[in-house]
Amino acid sequence: MAAVVAALTATGGGSVEPPAAERSATTSPPAAQSRSLPGPMVVVGFDGLDWVLLDRLIGEGRCPTFARIRRDGAWANLASHSPLVSPLVWTSIGTGRRPEVHGIVDFVVRDAETGHEAPVGSGMRRVHAFWNVLSAAGRSVNVVGWWATFPAEPINGVMVSERPFTQLAELGVPRLEPGDVHPPHLLSEVRANLVPIDEVGFEVVRDYVDLDRAEFERRVAAASGLDNPYQERVHHLRKIIAATRGVFNLGRWLVGQHPADLTALYVEGTDTIGHRFAPCLPPRLSWVDEGDYRMFRRTMERYYELCDRELGQLMAAAPADTTWIVTADHGFHTGAARPAVPADDFGGAPSRWHRLTGVFMAMGPHVKPGPIDHADIYDLCRTLLWLQGAPVSDELEGRELVELMDGAWAAERPPQRVASYQDLPRPWQSARVPAAGTDRESLDELRALGYVTGDEAEAAAAAGPTESDTAEINRAFLAQERGDVAAAIRHLEKALEIRPDSVHAMLELSEAYRRSGDVRLALGWLAKALETDHPALPTWIPVVLVRESIVLGRLEGALQVLGELPERWKKLPSYQTALGIAALAVGRKAEARAAFESALAMDPAELDAFDGIMRLREDFPDLGWEAHLKAAHGAVETDLRATRRLAWMCASHGLYRDAESCLRAVLASDPNDTYSLRGLALTLHALGRDAEAAEVEKRCPSSAPGDPDALTTPLPPWPVMESGRSTGTVVRTPGSSAR
Repeated sequence: MAAVVAALTATGGGSVEPPAAERSATTSPPAAQSRSLPGPMVVVGFDGLDWVLLDRLIGEGRCPTFARIRRDGAWANLASHSPLVSPLVWTSIGTGRRPEVHGIVDFVVRDAETGHEAPVGSGMRRVHAFWNVLSAAGRSVNVVGWWATFPAEPINGVMVSERPFTQLAELGVPRLEPGDVHPPHLLSEVRANLVPIDEVGFEVVRDYVDLDRAEFERRVAAASGLDNPYQERVHHLRKIIAATRGVFNLGRWLVGQHPADLTALYVEGTDTIGHRFAPCLPPRLSWVDEGDYRMFRRTMERYYELCDRELGQLMAAAPADTTWIVTADHGFHTGAARPAVPADDFGGAPSRWHRLTGVFMAMGPHVKPGPIDHADIYDLCRTLLWLQGAPVSDELEGRELVELMDGAWAAERPPQRVASYQDLPRPWQSARVPAAGTDRESLDELRALGYVTGDEAEAAAAAGPTESDTAEINRAFLAQERGDVAAAIRHLEKALEIRPDSVHAMLELSEAYRRSGDVRLALGWLAKALETDHPALPTWIPVVLVRESIVLGRLEGALQVLGELPERWKKLPSYQTALGIAALAVGRKAEARAAFESALAMDPAELDAFDGIMRLREDFPDLGWEAHLKAAHGAVETDLRATRRLAWMCASHGLYRDAESCLRAVLASDPNDTYSLRGLALTLHALGRDAEAAEVEKRCPSSAPGDPDALTTPLPPWPVMESGRSTGTVVRTPGSSAR
């Protein structure tokens, strides 16, 4: 330990001195460091804060605080990593380690000591976070609301866990227990800064929602009688506002009464507000109820304005020489084109609403203004430790963002290095509190949100001392992201051992085997998923089933499976599309045409049927494929994924101008979508606009993180155009036009 402690030398700032009985043993006070630091720092983490909406509101003059930081400071698109699950990502930000290493891989784990299911907490983390390292270095540090920090850890400062800010439980004053606060003697002061939901009444809510007092009172009364208050969005909005105000109240209290070298706040509401209200942003999505759209169309924008005001008040309360870092773990789809699934259906695919690009901004006395070319969530921990003069472990992911600071300042303060923090004390592992009512209420909230189900709890109990199936599925995503398909398969198989009826795991396993090249097993697991007839099964299964069967030469078997499906499947356009693909494979073109046209009559956005029509256009001159193309454009214009798929369809059939139009629509809503950037570059090359293509290529990340949708809805590979032909599955015919 001596070598590590010797490296942890720094000057300390103000700190909270608890009673002697509450002091934690970390390291002996280290020697003072001679070099100066940039002054106090405040980090504000907004979960899911989105650049697209934020930039629009900045341009409209509605977020002056964010505008000031971006104008006078540094900023970057922050690359995130899937799975975009808050406990995983924010613990990665706090530790600089991958989830497989830091150990937080789900919302809930099975406690090794008690054998009971419990929300993730600080005792389950395996590695040091920045607040541990800074405390050991003699720095003072405050942390409020960070994921997986219950019970609050002994640090050189104040820690308030995430539990007081839950947004469903407690209709009155938020519950606060000794385990929520370190040091515990500050419990009453922390409680005084929390905001009861009753303080968020009609006069506040009407600025966010278009409703009158009678409707407001009706909804509030209804919420109090619900087993799942999450069902009532106005009530949930009140909790989001109350929790957000509470976080910033504590921030102002800390910088005023308990200043520290580094104060870090976490705001969950920016993500929750997106899941509840992003579908209601203008323009109206085709599937959003008109009444909901009118009532909630301004809710998310107003909440961003609230965050801007609260951040401005916090900045006004802090010393003038404070260095500010504002960041978000990921973005949120807020543009004109958004996912075509409910954002708050947590039993479905809510993560499809997350964008892999988060926000990073910084401003302070030594911050160099301007854009930063590349920043990653794993850069944040390293950068915070470097700026505070603490040593940076070689085990951490990422890099220090040295370009963030003035060149001369940074050159005089190179990062200190240590091999590991393994010899440092681990005070969080001894900060255990008996799981009384708090864990139960947190579990109830996670169940209400759909993150945990009763079935999962029963499966975990039956499986013995192990983690949930969702933890193994998350590990599979992590393995897939680093290119280890074999490991992904192992984790998914383990998920199915824990919960044999997990349709999600079956579908992921089918896709993993497809990626590994084993089409036979991919088809087998797809069929197993289909046999469950689970109501959440994706509608594209019949199409993929037929395509994979054709590859294996087992089309007759697939048709038999289709014929035995319940009637509800046979009414889907994807079922007709699957029949059309099967007919086309055996040369029955007229039958295929009829099936494809039937599918498109039911849904013009059935793009696999449109692809089938395009394949038949030379066989049937009267096909009228242009009308189908026009209808498809209109049907997918607000559906982000479908617009991207239509672009691929158009490019693969030589309709490059239509592909360009679709891709630009996607990029207007998601400027950092890797597939669309690369596809646009290829399309522009095909159109002979090489200079434009080169500019687009500059925007493509050199090593982009994985697509969170990749394992749930497979997309064909983007065709590579060469000499007017496609090296993909479709050859550009002489009759096709480069539209």
